[in-house]
Amino acid sequence: MTGLIMKDILVMRKTLTSYLFIMVLYAVMALLDIFNFGFIITFVQVMLMVLPITAFAYDEQAKWDRYAMSLPLGRSKVVGARISLCWFWPCVPSP
Repeated sequence: MTGLIMKDILVMRKTLTSYLFIMVLYAVMALLDIFNFGFIITFVQVMLMVLPITAFAYDEQAKWDRYAMSLPLGRSKVVGARISLCWFWPCVPSP
């Protein structure tokens, strides 16, 4: 299951790097009083909600489900990795 989570992280490398670059840019702008820190917190929450959805979209585009069913993992491990991915990246922002 750890391998499936690592697969999602490796597939989304470019997305994660671009989000990290944007967050650093916004943090610098907040330190210069161009943006409010509330904007950055909201951006991070939205980004954390979008990342699991992006992982699902990449897998659907590559038809990963067909390949995953041919592995000796079974359906429960594949579903467990998906749930773990959503736990790894919080899907719901804190109130």
